[in-house]
Amino acid sequence: DEEEQQSQLQSCTERSADERRQVRQVGGEDEEETNVETQRTGTEKSCSAEEEEDDEEEQQSQVQSCNERSADERKHERQADGADVEELEDMQQTGESRRSRDAAEDTVISEMQSTVGISIKEVVVDTHCHEQVKAFVWQFGRHRGCVLGAWVREVAKGGPPGHGLDGGDRLVSINGKVVRECSERDIKILWKQAQSGDRMLTLQFEGASP
Repeated sequence: DEEEQQSQLQSCTERSADERRQVRQVGGEDEEETNVETQRTGTEKSCSAEEEEDDEEEQQSQVQSCNERSADERKHERQADGADVEELEDMQQTGESRRSRDAAEDTVISEMQSTVGISIKEVVVDTHCHEQVKAFVWQFGRHRGCVLGAWVREVAKGGPPGHGLDGGDRLVSINGKVVRECSERDIKILWKQAQSGDRMLTLQFEGASP
């Protein structure tokens, strides 16, 4: 009986040792799992923090880009406004210059009309009629011992009907452009330009009153 009791006691002791060993093993596995979960959680938190930092940097970059674009757009708008103002000023100056020039030309013609013994003769030429254009035979300053101006030497057959011009009448204007004191070269250029414009070309001459 005593041996049987000792055998049972030893068996119980061994089972208790095995159970404690198993408990320690289970506890160790749980601890390892806990450590792994902790590491995983830390990694996820670190990744999340990095993503938040990246998102914040991207937002800041977008804000800066928007600010730069807005600044560029405002600069372009100011430049465009400045260009519009300059263009308007140029147009105003051009208009004033043209009005001043037209007024001066009108004054020249008016003064010639008021000169005793001088009359202004106006002739309309059909530029589509070759005979009318070619009928004018011109004299320039070099033919008369001076530098500026042009005169009619004659108007050949086929000229504008009822032109009333006489040899020696001086050309005053071409389509309203005063050429009385222009060079031969400038007069020839204006004469050709006028022929490529409107069909009807208006010439003004000064000559002796009839």
